[in-house]
Amino acid sequence: MKKLIARFFGITFFALLVLTAASCSSGGGDVQSPGSSPPPPPPPPGTHRISGTIHEITESGSVYRRPAQGVTVRAEPAGATTTTNSSGEYEFFLPNGAYTIVPAYVNYSFTPAARNVVVNSVIISGIDFTGSIPTLRRGMLAYVGTGSVGNTTLELLNLATNVVGVLLDNPNIQPQNIIPFRGGVSRIAFEPALSGNERNGGIRTIDLATLAQVVIVPDSGFFAPGFVSSPLGRVFDTIRDPNTGSEYVVFSSPCPPGPQCTELQNDVFVVIADGSLRSLRATIDGAIKHSPVFAGQDPATGYVALLYVKPNTNDLWMQVINPAGSPDRIGEPVLIERSVVDAVRSISVSPDYTRFAFMRNVGGVPHVIVRPVIGGAELDLGEGSNPYWTIDGNDLIMYTIGGVVLAVHPDGTGKVEIPVPSGLQVSKAWMVLVGS
Repeated sequence: MKKLIARFFGITFFALLVLTAASCSSGGGDVQSPGSSPPPPPPPPGTHRISGTIHEITESGSVYRRPAQGVTVRAEPAGATTTTNSSGEYEFFLPNGAYTIVPAYVNYSFTPAARNVVVNSVIISGIDFTGSIPTLRRGMLAYVGTGSVGNTTLELLNLATNVVGVLLDNPNIQPQNIIPFRGGVSRIAFEPALSGNERNGGIRTIDLATLAQVVIVPDSGFFAPGFVSSPLGRVFDTIRDPNTGSEYVVFSSPCPPGPQCTELQNDVFVVIADGSLRSLRATIDGAIKHSPVFAGQDPATGYVALLYVKPNTNDLWMQVINPAGSPDRIGEPVLIERSVVDAVRSISVSPDYTRFAFMRNVGGVPHVIVRPVIGGAELDLGEGSNPYWTIDGNDLIMYTIGGVVLAVHPDGTGKVEIPVPSGLQVSKAWMVLVGS
């Protein structure tokens, strides 16, 4: 375990002092959404205010209506432009005359496409539009579905052709918590709920081409006294070392109330994904933790950073570990963010491990926040839950809002709707894009 796990990333990491400084400066409180604006100034002499609001709707007609932020609005023939703020509002100050107001945003279609107004020494409001979010029509979508005989299945939807392929259809195996393997291997990892004569739970993988299944973390052992070798029903993370082919899993392992633990506890363990149960213990405080993810490795020291959420305090923490062991943990855990919202997917890291997405409580509403791992400017993508950063080459962050699944580039552009398959079971947050 010590030698095998020591080099499973090969990406740029960061110094602990930089991390500590970044975490202290972030604070994790509510932030002003990008695109929001201060109160408007008084109209310049000889001009009059024209204003309106633009809302997003979906091309598919699903129940969704939210402010459209960052839309460019142009007034012709004056050539004046402005953009909508986080509430979808815009305004112009124009002299008397006839104008055509035209909104524009990449991939969006607007209703109406333009509106004509005449300014005649009065304030004009209510020049409103709706912008349609296009539906993603490329890529492969993996999800937990319902088979023809009612089994819980693992399915693959081709978004271009709308053809569904069944990866797993076994009445005794109910897949859940699905996630693609990182590192160029076309496999999906999942946690199976078992019934009938199935006995091998834990975490499995399934090859998208051959449909071969492998139990990579069996649930028939313990990582530490009382801590069973199965996830705590929350999303885990995986990695494959492209140089050695070795694969790893990180997840929270529970210790049920009993001789070893007086109450339910869990800690984070990093496990070699070969069925051997070889592992190291990343945390040791016993607090409940969800959604642990790999967040990078220092190529000089080999130390690896992990992120996880403590749902009882709604904090996001980082722990640096030593894959070579002795000791397993380097330093104390570092508080990275406050006001974090816990969900099925709480944290997701970019394919290059330079940024991560998480949920922050902004005025009682969960927002998806993108933040650099090292430190720097963050971006509020707006309302959303369960972020998942795709590793299929499209560089999209998927998230849910009610019954709708959306995806957007990390800079907030190119928003699309992800179609929800008719046979979807359980959580929309388990839907993942696995290929372009």
